[in-house]
Amino acid sequence: FQVGGSLGLAGTAVAEDLQQSYSPSGQGGARKVVNPRAVDTTSKRPEDLRHLMTQVHGSTVAAWCKAFDTQGRGFVTLCQFCGAMPKCELSGNVQGLWAELTKGSEYLSFSSIDPAAQAQLDNCRQYFIDTFGCLVKAWHFGLDACGLGRLDSDSFAEACERLQMPASVRPKSLFRLLLAHLGQRSICMEDLRALLVGVPPELRPETWGSEARVGQGSAIGKELPSDAVENFRKLLIQKFGSPYAAWRKGLDLDLNGVVTQKDLSEACRRLGIPNIRRLWKEIDIRGTGQITLQDFDPELASGLAELMQRISERFAHPRQGWQSVFDKSRQRRCDQKSFVSGCKELGLSSDAAALFKKLLLEPGRHFLVYDDIWVDLNPNNFKTGARDVKTVLKHGP
Repeated sequence: FQVGGSLGLAGTAVAEDLQQSYSPSGQGGARKVVNPRAVDTTSKRPEDLRHLMTQVHGSTVAAWCKAFDTQGRGFVTLCQFCGAMPKCELSGNVQGLWAELTKGSEYLSFSSIDPAAQAQLDNCRQYFIDTFGCLVKAWHFGLDACGLGRLDSDSFAEACERLQMPASVRPKSLFRLLLAHLGQRSICMEDLRALLVGVPPELRPETWGSEARVGQGSAIGKELPSDAVENFRKLLIQKFGSPYAAWRKGLDLDLNGVVTQKDLSEACRRLGIPNIRRLWKEIDIRGTGQITLQDFDPELASGLAELMQRISERFAHPRQGWQSVFDKSRQRRCDQKSFVSGCKELGLSSDAAALFKKLLLEPGRHFLVYDDIWVDLNPNNFKTGARDVKTVLKHGP
Protein backbone atom coordinates (compact mmCIF):
# COMPACT_ATOMS: atom_id res chain seq x y z
CA PHE A 1 0.00 0.00 0.00
CA GLN A 2 1.58 3.33 -1.05
CA VAL A 3 0.57 6.86 -0.19
CA GLY A 4 0.24 9.06 -3.25
CA GLY A 5 1.99 12.38 -3.29
CA SER A 6 -1.10 14.21 -4.55
CA LEU A 7 -2.98 13.77 -1.28
CA GLY A 8 -3.40 16.77 0.97
CA LEU A 9 -2.44 16.87 4.63
CA ALA A 10 -5.73 15.43 5.81
CA GLY A 11 -5.74 12.85 3.01
CA THR A 12 -2.26 11.76 3.98
CA ALA A 13 -3.42 11.24 7.55
CA VAL A 14 -6.33 9.14 6.29
CA ALA A 15 -3.97 7.03 4.21
CA GLU A 16 -1.66 6.60 7.18
CA ASP A 17 -4.66 5.46 9.20
CA LEU A 18 -5.47 2.90 6.52
CA GLN A 19 -1.88 1.74 6.50
CA GLN A 20 -2.09 1.19 10.26
CA SER A 21 -5.36 -0.71 9.83
CA TYR A 22 -4.19 -3.04 7.07
CA SER A 23 -0.82 -4.45 6.01
CA PRO A 24 0.08 -7.01 3.36
CA SER A 25 0.26 -10.60 4.46
CA GLY A 26 2.66 -13.23 3.30
CA GLN A 27 -0.09 -14.84 1.15
CA GLY A 28 -0.59 -11.78 -0.99
CA GLY A 29 -3.83 -10.90 0.76
CA ALA A 30 -4.50 -8.34 3.46
CA ARG A 31 -4.78 -8.87 7.15
CA LYS A 32 -6.20 -6.51 9.77
CA VAL A 33 -3.64 -5.06 12.16
CA VAL A 34 -5.19 -4.01 15.44
CA ASN A 35 -3.63 -1.23 17.48
CA PRO A 36 -3.97 -2.47 21.08
CA ARG A 37 -4.24 1.09 22.38
CA ALA A 38 -6.88 2.15 19.86
CA VAL A 39 -10.65 1.98 20.17
CA ASP A 40 -12.74 0.51 17.36
CA THR A 41 -15.24 3.16 16.28
CA THR A 42 -17.66 0.77 14.54
CA SER A 43 -19.86 0.97 17.64
CA LYS A 44 -20.62 4.61 16.71
CA ARG A 45 -20.44 5.82 20.31
CA PRO A 46 -19.58 9.52 20.75
CA GLU A 47 -18.63 8.84 24.37
CA ASP A 48 -15.76 6.65 23.14
CA LEU A 49 -14.45 9.57 21.13
CA ARG A 50 -14.72 11.96 24.10
CA HIS A 51 -12.96 9.44 26.34
CA LEU A 52 -10.02 8.99 23.96
CA MET A 53 -9.75 12.72 23.29
CA THR A 54 -9.44 13.32 27.02
CA GLN A 55 -7.11 10.39 27.63
CA VAL A 56 -4.68 11.34 24.88
CA HIS A 57 -4.78 15.16 25.01
CA GLY A 58 -6.02 15.95 28.52
CA SER A 59 -9.45 17.29 27.54
CA THR A 60 -11.83 17.33 24.61
CA VAL A 61 -11.09 21.03 24.12
CA ALA A 62 -7.33 20.48 23.87
CA ALA A 63 -7.88 17.59 21.45
CA TRP A 64 -10.20 19.70 19.29
CA CYS A 65 -7.67 22.53 19.03
CA LYS A 66 -4.60 20.33 18.44
CA ALA A 67 -5.95 17.42 16.39
CA PHE A 68 -9.21 18.52 14.75
CA ASP A 69 -9.68 22.27 14.14
CA THR A 70 -6.02 23.29 13.99
CA GLN A 71 -6.81 26.37 11.87
CA GLY A 72 -9.53 27.70 14.16
CA ARG A 73 -12.31 27.66 11.57
CA GLY A 74 -14.90 26.36 14.03
CA PHE A 75 -15.70 23.17 12.13
CA VAL A 76 -14.08 20.20 10.38
CA THR A 77 -14.93 18.17 7.31
CA LEU A 78 -15.12 14.39 7.07
CA CYS A 79 -11.62 14.27 5.62
CA GLN A 80 -10.22 16.30 8.53
CA PHE A 81 -12.19 14.20 10.98
CA CYS A 82 -10.68 11.00 9.59
CA GLY A 83 -7.23 12.56 9.74
CA ALA A 84 -7.66 13.36 13.43
CA MET A 85 -8.58 9.82 14.41
CA PRO A 86 -5.01 8.45 14.63
CA LYS A 87 -4.07 11.43 16.82
CA CYS A 88 -6.74 10.30 19.28
CA GLU A 89 -5.82 6.60 18.93
CA LEU A 90 -9.12 5.58 17.34
CA SER A 91 -9.19 3.06 14.50
CA GLY A 92 -11.75 1.41 12.25
CA ASN A 93 -14.50 2.73 10.01
CA VAL A 94 -15.13 6.27 11.29
CA GLN A 95 -17.91 7.15 8.88
CA GLY A 96 -20.52 5.61 11.15
CA LEU A 97 -19.31 7.77 14.02
CA TRP A 98 -19.27 10.80 11.72
CA ALA A 99 -22.88 10.17 10.74
CA GLU A 100 -23.86 9.80 14.40
CA LEU A 101 -22.24 13.12 15.32
CA THR A 102 -23.24 15.26 12.35
CA LYS A 103 -26.84 14.02 11.85
CA GLY A 104 -26.46 14.42 8.10
CA SER A 105 -24.54 17.73 8.07
CA GLU A 106 -21.43 18.20 5.94
CA TYR A 107 -19.51 19.77 8.80
CA LEU A 108 -18.80 18.92 12.43
CA SER A 109 -18.45 21.46 15.24
CA PHE A 110 -17.07 20.96 18.71
CA SER A 111 -20.52 21.34 20.25
CA SER A 112 -21.60 18.16 18.47
CA ILE A 113 -18.76 16.21 20.10
CA ASP A 114 -18.99 17.60 23.64
CA PRO A 115 -22.05 19.81 24.19
CA ALA A 116 -21.49 19.98 27.96
CA ALA A 117 -17.96 21.33 27.54
CA GLN A 118 -19.13 23.82 24.91
CA ALA A 119 -21.79 25.09 27.32
CA GLN A 120 -19.13 25.65 29.99
CA LEU A 121 -16.95 27.60 27.56
CA ASP A 122 -19.90 29.66 26.28
CA ASN A 123 -21.17 30.59 29.76
CA CYS A 124 -17.72 31.58 31.02
CA ARG A 125 -16.85 33.54 27.88
CA GLN A 126 -20.13 35.42 27.88
CA TYR A 127 -19.68 36.41 31.53
CA PHE A 128 -16.16 37.68 30.85
CA ILE A 129 -17.31 39.67 27.82
CA ASP A 130 -20.24 41.19 29.70
CA THR A 131 -18.05 42.07 32.70
CA PHE A 132 -14.67 43.01 31.21
CA GLY A 133 -15.24 43.49 27.49
CA CYS A 134 -12.66 40.95 26.29
CA LEU A 135 -10.76 37.89 27.51
CA VAL A 136 -7.42 39.68 27.91
CA LYS A 137 -8.97 42.16 30.34
CA ALA A 138 -10.78 39.32 32.10
CA TRP A 139 -7.39 37.75 32.81
CA HIS A 140 -5.60 40.92 33.94
CA PHE A 141 -8.39 42.57 35.92
CA GLY A 142 -10.32 39.49 37.03
CA LEU A 143 -8.62 36.12 37.24
CA ASP A 144 -5.01 37.28 37.70
CA ALA A 145 -5.66 40.50 39.58
CA CYS A 146 -2.44 39.98 41.58
CA GLY A 147 -0.38 39.79 38.41
CA LEU A 148 1.31 36.45 39.13
CA GLY A 149 1.03 35.23 35.56
CA ARG A 150 -0.23 31.73 36.41
CA LEU A 151 -3.12 30.16 38.34
CA ASP A 152 -3.41 26.64 39.68
CA SER A 153 -6.74 24.87 40.16
CA ASP A 154 -7.39 26.21 43.67
CA SER A 155 -6.39 29.78 42.76
CA PHE A 156 -8.61 29.64 39.68
CA ALA A 157 -11.57 28.42 41.75
CA GLU A 158 -11.00 31.18 44.30
CA ALA A 159 -10.84 33.78 41.53
CA CYS A 160 -14.11 32.50 40.03
CA GLU A 161 -15.76 32.70 43.44
CA ARG A 162 -14.43 36.21 43.96
CA LEU A 163 -15.75 37.27 40.55
CA GLN A 164 -19.16 35.73 41.39
CA MET A 165 -19.26 33.64 38.24
CA PRO A 166 -22.72 32.29 37.33
CA ALA A 167 -23.78 29.00 38.89
CA SER A 168 -23.76 27.33 35.48
CA VAL A 169 -19.96 27.67 35.41
CA ARG A 170 -18.21 24.92 37.37
CA PRO A 171 -14.69 26.22 38.10
CA LYS A 172 -13.00 22.84 38.59
CA SER A 173 -14.42 21.42 35.36
CA LEU A 174 -13.72 24.64 33.47
CA PHE A 175 -10.11 24.67 34.69
CA ARG A 176 -9.55 21.19 33.29
CA LEU A 177 -10.98 22.28 29.94
CA LEU A 178 -8.50 25.18 29.78
CA LEU A 179 -5.43 22.96 30.24
CA ALA A 180 -3.53 22.73 26.97
CA HIS A 181 -1.80 19.40 27.53
CA LEU A 182 -1.53 16.40 29.84
CA GLY A 183 0.36 16.98 33.08
CA GLN A 184 -0.23 20.75 33.07
CA ARG A 185 -0.96 22.00 36.60
CA SER A 186 -1.61 25.70 36.07
CA ILE A 187 -2.88 28.05 33.40
CA CYS A 188 -1.64 31.33 31.98
CA MET A 189 -3.44 33.96 29.94
CA GLU A 190 -2.69 32.17 26.67
CA ASP A 191 -4.69 29.15 27.89
CA LEU A 192 -7.83 31.31 27.84
CA ARG A 193 -7.77 30.95 24.05
CA ALA A 194 -9.66 27.71 24.63
CA LEU A 195 -12.65 29.97 25.36
CA LEU A 196 -12.60 30.98 21.70
CA VAL A 197 -13.84 27.53 20.69
CA GLY A 198 -17.32 28.10 19.31
CA VAL A 199 -16.65 31.74 18.36
CA PRO A 200 -16.81 32.56 14.63
CA PRO A 201 -13.32 33.36 13.21
CA GLU A 202 -14.26 36.94 12.31
CA LEU A 203 -15.27 37.68 15.93
CA ARG A 204 -12.26 36.11 17.60
CA PRO A 205 -9.90 39.13 17.56
CA GLU A 206 -12.51 41.35 19.22
CA THR A 207 -13.44 38.64 21.73
CA TRP A 208 -9.82 38.05 22.67
CA GLY A 209 -8.82 41.72 22.90
CA SER A 210 -5.45 43.41 22.77
CA GLU A 211 -2.83 43.56 25.48
CA ALA A 212 -1.82 47.00 24.24
CA ARG A 213 -5.15 48.33 25.52
CA VAL A 214 -4.54 46.80 28.93
CA GLY A 215 -1.34 48.71 29.53
CA GLN A 216 -0.53 48.81 33.20
CA GLY A 217 -3.98 47.70 34.24
CA SER A 218 -2.85 44.54 35.97
CA ALA A 219 -1.66 44.37 39.53
CA ILE A 220 1.94 44.37 38.29
CA GLY A 221 3.25 47.89 38.66
CA LYS A 222 0.63 48.96 41.18
CA GLU A 223 1.34 49.78 44.78
CA LEU A 224 0.13 47.40 47.43
CA PRO A 225 -2.99 48.37 49.40
CA SER A 226 -2.87 49.89 52.86
CA ASP A 227 -2.28 46.54 54.58
CA ALA A 228 0.94 46.13 52.63
CA VAL A 229 2.57 43.34 54.65
CA GLU A 230 -0.45 41.02 54.65
CA ASN A 231 -1.13 41.59 50.96
CA PHE A 232 2.53 41.01 50.12
CA ARG A 233 2.43 37.77 52.10
CA LYS A 234 -0.74 36.63 50.29
CA LEU A 235 0.82 37.50 46.96
CA LEU A 236 3.85 35.33 47.67
CA ILE A 237 1.76 32.42 48.95
CA GLN A 238 -0.45 32.55 45.88
CA LYS A 239 2.60 32.47 43.63
CA PHE A 240 4.56 29.73 45.42
CA GLY A 241 1.77 27.68 46.99
CA SER A 242 2.53 27.82 50.74
CA PRO A 243 4.08 30.15 53.34
CA TYR A 244 7.20 27.97 53.65
CA ALA A 245 7.63 27.80 49.86
CA ALA A 246 7.17 31.57 49.67
CA TRP A 247 9.89 32.07 52.27
CA ARG A 248 12.42 29.64 50.76
CA LYS A 249 11.79 30.29 47.05
CA GLY A 250 10.71 33.91 47.11
CA LEU A 251 12.63 35.59 49.92
CA ASP A 252 15.38 33.56 51.63
CA LEU A 253 17.02 32.28 48.44
CA ASP A 254 20.41 31.66 50.09
CA LEU A 255 18.69 29.73 52.93
CA ASN A 256 20.54 31.53 55.71
CA GLY A 257 17.41 32.15 57.75
CA VAL A 258 17.24 35.92 57.37
CA VAL A 259 16.02 38.35 54.71
CA THR A 260 17.63 41.75 54.35
CA GLN A 261 16.20 44.84 52.66
CA LYS A 262 18.24 43.96 49.57
CA ASP A 263 16.68 40.47 49.48
CA LEU A 264 13.21 41.96 49.80
CA SER A 265 13.96 44.49 47.06
CA GLU A 266 14.96 41.68 44.70
CA ALA A 267 11.75 39.78 45.50
CA CYS A 268 9.62 42.87 44.89
CA ARG A 269 11.46 43.60 41.65
CA ARG A 270 10.65 40.10 40.39
CA LEU A 271 6.99 40.63 41.27
CA GLY A 272 6.87 44.16 39.87
CA ILE A 273 5.99 45.81 43.20
CA PRO A 274 7.12 49.44 43.70
CA ASN A 275 7.50 51.52 46.89
CA ILE A 276 9.70 48.92 48.58
CA ARG A 277 10.86 51.27 51.33
CA ARG A 278 7.35 51.61 52.69
CA LEU A 279 6.88 47.83 52.69
CA TRP A 280 10.21 47.31 54.43
CA LYS A 281 9.36 49.80 57.19
CA GLU A 282 6.13 47.96 57.88
CA ILE A 283 7.65 44.48 57.86
CA ASP A 284 10.87 45.29 59.79
CA ILE A 285 9.00 46.38 62.92
CA ARG A 286 12.07 45.97 65.18
CA GLY A 287 14.29 48.07 62.92
CA THR A 288 17.08 45.48 62.90
CA GLY A 289 17.67 45.58 59.16
CA GLN A 290 16.62 41.97 58.68
CA ILE A 291 13.55 39.80 59.10
CA THR A 292 13.11 36.11 59.93
CA LEU A 293 10.46 33.48 59.33
CA GLN A 294 8.96 34.52 62.65
CA ASP A 295 8.21 37.95 61.18
CA PHE A 296 6.79 36.50 57.97
CA ASP A 297 4.58 33.75 59.48
CA PRO A 298 4.69 33.43 63.28
CA GLU A 299 2.44 30.35 63.36
CA LEU A 300 4.62 28.49 60.86
CA ALA A 301 7.84 29.50 62.62
CA SER A 302 6.49 28.41 66.00
CA GLY A 303 5.33 25.01 64.75
CA LEU A 304 8.57 24.37 62.87
CA ALA A 305 10.69 25.38 65.86
CA GLU A 306 8.77 23.02 68.14
CA LEU A 307 9.15 20.18 65.64
CA MET A 308 12.90 20.68 65.38
CA GLN A 309 13.25 20.91 69.13
CA ARG A 310 11.37 17.63 69.69
CA ILE A 311 13.59 15.89 67.12
CA SER A 312 16.83 17.26 68.62
CA GLU A 313 15.79 16.18 72.11
CA ARG A 314 15.30 12.55 71.10
CA PHE A 315 17.80 11.97 68.31
CA ALA A 316 21.47 12.74 67.71
CA HIS A 317 20.87 13.80 64.10
CA PRO A 318 17.76 15.16 62.35
CA ARG A 319 18.06 12.52 59.59
CA GLN A 320 17.82 9.77 62.20
CA GLY A 321 14.76 11.42 63.68
CA TRP A 322 13.13 11.84 60.30
CA GLN A 323 13.60 8.16 59.42
CA SER A 324 12.49 6.90 62.83
CA VAL A 325 9.40 9.08 63.15
CA PHE A 326 8.21 10.21 59.72
CA ASP A 327 9.74 7.77 57.22
CA LYS A 328 9.38 4.40 58.92
CA SER A 329 8.71 2.62 55.62
CA ARG A 330 11.90 4.12 54.08
CA GLN A 331 10.05 5.58 51.11
CA ARG A 332 11.99 8.85 51.43
CA ARG A 333 8.73 10.76 51.69
CA CYS A 334 6.04 11.47 54.25
CA ASP A 335 2.37 12.05 53.49
CA GLN A 336 0.00 14.01 55.71
CA LYS A 337 -1.26 10.97 57.60
CA SER A 338 2.27 9.84 58.50
CA PHE A 339 3.28 13.40 59.39
CA VAL A 340 0.33 13.88 61.75
CA SER A 341 1.01 10.48 63.34
CA GLY A 342 4.70 11.34 63.77
CA CYS A 343 3.94 14.72 65.34
CA LYS A 344 1.58 13.01 67.77
CA GLU A 345 4.34 10.54 68.66
CA LEU A 346 6.70 13.46 69.32
CA GLY A 347 4.10 15.20 71.50
CA LEU A 348 3.81 18.25 69.28
CA SER A 349 1.26 20.75 70.59
CA SER A 350 0.91 22.59 67.26
CA ASP A 351 -1.75 21.70 64.68
CA ALA A 352 0.15 19.03 62.72
CA ALA A 353 -2.24 18.98 59.73
CA ALA A 354 -2.04 22.76 59.33
CA LEU A 355 1.76 22.67 59.72
CA PHE A 356 2.02 19.99 57.03
CA LYS A 357 0.13 22.16 54.52
CA LYS A 358 2.23 25.20 55.37
CA LEU A 359 5.46 23.24 54.77
CA LEU A 360 4.64 21.95 51.27
CA LEU A 361 7.17 23.41 48.85
CA GLU A 362 5.28 22.85 45.59
CA PRO A 363 1.63 23.36 44.59
CA GLY A 364 -0.13 20.06 44.03
CA ARG A 365 2.42 18.01 45.96
CA HIS A 366 1.06 15.86 48.77
CA PHE A 367 4.18 14.77 50.63
CA LEU A 368 7.25 16.09 52.42
CA VAL A 369 10.84 14.93 52.19
CA TYR A 370 13.71 15.34 54.64
CA ASP A 371 15.33 18.17 52.67
CA ASP A 372 12.10 20.20 52.77
CA ILE A 373 12.55 20.86 56.49
CA TRP A 374 16.30 20.47 57.03
CA VAL A 375 18.61 21.74 54.31
CA ASP A 376 20.66 18.62 53.61
CA LEU A 377 24.33 19.47 53.01
CA ASN A 378 25.25 15.78 52.84
CA PRO A 379 22.64 14.07 50.63
CA ASN A 380 24.86 11.00 50.10
CA ASN A 381 25.20 10.54 53.87
CA PHE A 382 29.00 10.39 53.89
CA LYS A 383 30.70 10.00 57.25
CA THR A 384 31.92 13.43 58.25
CA GLY A 385 32.65 15.36 61.38
CA ALA A 386 31.47 18.61 59.83
CA ARG A 387 27.95 19.91 60.31
CA ASP A 388 25.98 18.54 57.37
CA VAL A 389 22.58 20.10 57.94
CA LYS A 390 21.15 23.55 58.44
CA THR A 391 17.72 25.11 58.82
CA VAL A 392 16.12 28.27 57.57
CA LEU A 393 14.81 28.94 61.05
CA LYS A 394 16.57 31.76 62.84
CA HIS A 395 15.53 33.81 65.82
CA GLY A 396 15.60 37.54 65.34
CA PRO A 397 18.01 39.67 67.39
